[in-house]
Amino acid sequence: MSTTEISAPPVGASIHSEEFAALRERMDQLDGALVRTLVDRFRLAEEVGTHKGTVGALPLDPGREAQIVRRACESARAQGVPDEGVRGVFWAVLEYCRGGVEARHRNARDDGSSEAQK
Repeated sequence: MSTTEISAPPVGASIHSEEFAALRERMDQLDGALVRTLVDRFRLAEEVGTHKGTVGALPLDPGREAQIVRRACESARAQGVPDEGVRGVFWAVLEYCRGGVEARHRNARDDGSSEAQK
C-alpha cells in the first residue's frame, strides 16, 4: 500500500480562496454523482438477481466479478492512475451489490417455488 506525504502549505497560501472553494464544489458534485451511480448499480444488481433466480442461475459469478475489476484497472492504468485504489474500490462496490443480487435471487426463487406449489 502506498503512502502519501502530507506537508504544510507554503507560507502565505490560503485554502480559503475562491479557487479552492470551486475545487471543493466540484469534488462535492462528483461525490453526489458517485452515490447516484452506486444506487443505479445496486438496482441493476437487484434486477440481475431477479433474472438469475427466475432462470435458475447461480446468484454470484466470481469470473464475471474478476473481469469487471480487471477492466476497471486497465482503464485506470490507461488514464495514468495507479490501479491499486481502483481495484479496492471496485471489489468494495461488487461486495456491496452482492447483497442486492442475493436477496432478489432468493425472492425470485422463492416466488417461483410457491407459484409451482399452487
